[in-house]
Amino acid sequence: MNGRQNWKLARLDRIERRGRDIPVREHLGIRSFGINGFVEGEGGTLINEHDEAGSGQEELYFVIDGTATFEVDGETIEAPKGSLLYVGAEAKRKATGNATILAMGGTPGAVYQAVDWGEAWPFHQESMTAYSEERYVDALAAVRRASRGCPTTPA
Repeated sequence: MNGRQNWKLARLDRIERRGRDIPVREHLGIRSFGINGFVEGEGGTLINEHDEAGSGQEELYFVIDGTATFEVDGETIEAPKGSLLYVGAEAKRKATGNATILAMGGTPGAVYQAVDWGEAWPFHQESMTAYSEERYVDALAAVRRASRGCPTTPA
């Protein structure tokens, strides 16, 4: 027996938020797949426009409450409470609305590499904001600053 508890219980509404992001994976110590929560942000943003072509990561979005409007490769998809939406890596996606969403993801056939942002979170948030505003040089600079403060995941 390893002496560690083999389960953890958390309530989404009690996990400390980072802006509109709810760091589920970090809070629970999950290392094998990505999962985070999102609530409505400025302008109704739930999920910033992006694709996962570089990482190959597939994503599954679960609308916990409210209604989200997803745009996937230019197609509009209404997703009320209880909806599950799978999006492949190459697809450009974003979501808006008044909802709470869980986003789960991983790359087929690859070991998930978790990053616990910890104190580097403000830099990550800065990079995501700059990226969504198409200020790519600023986004890259923020990522470089953040990477100096992030622990690496053992192989």
